[in-house]
Amino acid sequence: PLDANTQYHGEAAFWLQIHQGLLRTSATLPNWCEQFLAEKTTDRLYLMAPRICNLATQLVQHAHGHHHIEDDHFFPVFLRAFPQLANPIDLLEKDHEILSVVLDDIENATKELSHVSQNATSQITTAEKSDLFTKTEQLQKAASSLDRLFIRHIGDEEEICLPTLMRM
Repeated sequence: PLDANTQYHGEAAFWLQIHQGLLRTSATLPNWCEQFLAEKTTDRLYLMAPRICNLATQLVQHAHGHHHIEDDHFFPVFLRAFPQLANPIDLLEKDHEILSVVLDDIENATKELSHVSQNATSQITTAEKSDLFTKTEQLQKAASSLDRLFIRHIGDEEEICLPTLMRM
């Protein structure tokens, strides 16, 4: 486990900041979906849906971008310097594949929610509200899965990669 007293600097500190941002966002998204599903005022649904979609889109883009940097740059560098990290890095890369599927689920649910919310009439009908809620429930399910996976994955990654960065 990471030592809470360790002072990270340079790329390790930046990596930690990126992870903290991903964790904050991945915890926020399912909560916003939950608030949306509890909302009784249809006018507020119009305001909430685009914010949820924007947050989800930012999360997906940020996570995919970060994982590409890790997979294409950092992990190969780590393996050249520390070949003994082959198995842990292989596990992290496999996590990225699983996370990619969940991120795709979030992206698809976000597109569907965005489409439904943009096409809803000014007076949301019962059918439109039901569709909005169905799409938000799908997004919330995927977002909750991502949050659980991120908590474990990021913890594992920091345990392996931050000390490695500090040694380089």
